[in-house]
Amino acid sequence: MKKLVLCECGSGKFKEECCPTSIRAWAQPIAGPEDRKKILEMLLIGSEFEMRNRGLMHYYGKDFIDYKRERPKDQRRNYFLMVISKYMTDYLEDDFPPSWQECDQYFWEEFLLAQYPYHLQISREQNELEKFSKELKKFTSWLDSRYQTRHTDIVKELIDTHFDELKTCESTLNVLFEHTFPNILDRKANLQADMLENLSSLDQFDETTFTLLKVININGPIVHATDMVTNQSIQIIDVPMKAILPGVILGGTIGKTKGSWLWTWHSPSVVFPSKAEKHLENVLFYC
Repeated sequence: MKKLVLCECGSGKFKEECCPTSIRAWAQPIAGPEDRKKILEMLLIGSEFEMRNRGLMHYYGKDFIDYKRERPKDQRRNYFLMVISKYMTDYLEDDFPPSWQECDQYFWEEFLLAQYPYHLQISREQNELEKFSKELKKFTSWLDSRYQTRHTDIVKELIDTHFDELKTCESTLNVLFEHTFPNILDRKANLQADMLENLSSLDQFDETTFTLLKVININGPIVHATDMVTNQSIQIIDVPMKAILPGVILGGTIGKTKGSWLWTWHSPSVVFPSKAEKHLENVLFYC
């Protein structure tokens, strides 16, 4: 998932489809064997939470690694660092704020509403949001101590404001995945076989696509939604109704047979809260 940014030339087009850009490369000077050892160690630590190497060239990457070093075996911290590093290196890429001091409320809101749901996990306990919120508060408190910022106050307010919506996303995601893959939370199940079977079931359709759907209303077995990719109205069947509320944004694969005006829900990918819509208008999804 990557945020698309308008080109500086003023054309109104996104950078990716406007002015040619040169390839950006970074070089890290190495003064000697100790310096080389230090850089290799940082690369190894960064790889543990899947941070792209480019992160080491910027302020945030070094902070992520320092934060990881304090509790190297903490899996919750590792997962949090994976999510936030992908926010900086993939989602924002070259358009991140120049320092932690300039990361404002919008920055954290976009992280919480657009980035976190994209990586939200399912679980039997359905308490992933609580665990992630705790880790986010710990990290912002760490930043505040290190840089005399006030990110924790901002983040606490955002979590309080959006908690219920995000909790609905977690519940919905669990229902959707368990509907498609009934054994997904069974550690003894052969999930690879289930996923291959699900993939082969796409053959029943003449047309398939990944899309984002904003649910407008539900009429019997039909979900009426707006396709946020094409901005067209769309009707979908076979969606687990107990999971769906108007306003929620569903990301997943749908299919249609020739001559039908109805799309069929096939498999889920992500669930966003309705307030994430403004952040998703100019986002490229890799699928």
